[in-house]
Amino acid sequence: MIFAAHAKINPQEAAQYSSNLFDWGSGNSATNQLYFVATQTSGSDICTASTQSPEGTFTIEDVATGRFVTVGGNGHLSASIGADVLATPFVLAFKPGGGTLQSTSNEKYVTASPDAAGALSAIRDTAQSYETFRWEQLPDGTYELTAMVNRQKVSAVDGSGELINNGVASKFRLTPAQPGAPAPVPAQGVLKNVANSQYVVSDPVLRATGANAGAGTTFAFARVAGSPDSSPVYSIQNTVSQQYVTGSPDGVNPLSATSGTVQAWEHFKIVAYQGSYIIVHVASGFAVAAQPDNTLIDNNTDVGQNALWTIE
Repeated sequence: MIFAAHAKINPQEAAQYSSNLFDWGSGNSATNQLYFVATQTSGSDICTASTQSPEGTFTIEDVATGRFVTVGGNGHLSASIGADVLATPFVLAFKPGGGTLQSTSNEKYVTASPDAAGALSAIRDTAQSYETFRWEQLPDGTYELTAMVNRQKVSAVDGSGELINNGVASKFRLTPAQPGAPAPVPAQGVLKNVANSQYVVSDPVLRATGANAGAGTTFAFARVAGSPDSSPVYSIQNTVSQQYVTGSPDGVNPLSATSGTVQAWEHFKIVAYQGSYIIVHVASGFAVAAQPDNTLIDNNTDVGQNALWTIE
């Protein structure tokens, strides 16, 4: 209400001060506050679009490293991906006091800790004060991001790339993501690595060593119930042993068909790319690639030929 009163003297300043609020207490609202300020008598424009949060679906790139932000299986945001095709698109929307970020990979809202105790995480079903952020566009067209829960800038931490609202500002580039229906995935087939032209055999460890399709293991690909339409998740099952392919959450160990049930470590995204497929282990957030010893490990952050697959 103090800022509203100030609008009688300097509505431009009052508009700027009011735009920094994200909680109006009882008896007031964002609409009421901003309408009152914007309708005061003035000899020049009171409101400006320059502080408005961008709206739409975007990928987020850390300018310093050129790495793209993705959401890991624990929901944490990290700028750790070198290929934009592996980046998580985020829906940016208006919210009084700023805006929200919603991950398309799990349809959860991004939240921040008030004491910056951990990484920003896409784990909330609804957006409240902890889920309010503000983008500030810089003269070069890039952005800085502020978590309004503690009004601290967000940084992509060196090494891990995790995004933390620790007051050290990183510069981010927002690129509009092109929406579209995910490409269909065959119900079953044999996997072939594009780099070495070998077919995947499961014994139960997955290895790209089969000389022909007949030597490869046939896998069933089934969409996991409840996964988002825009970013479906699949299980991969060995049709002979009936075991599901699983991996470690840190992308260190070879994939193996050893799980009798489908849980978090058995979730994969299968994305069409350059006439082939990229297989991303949801728990680690990394792409599955054939290693020098021909085992399959989810440790690829820059899509190369060894991370491309066909399904025959």
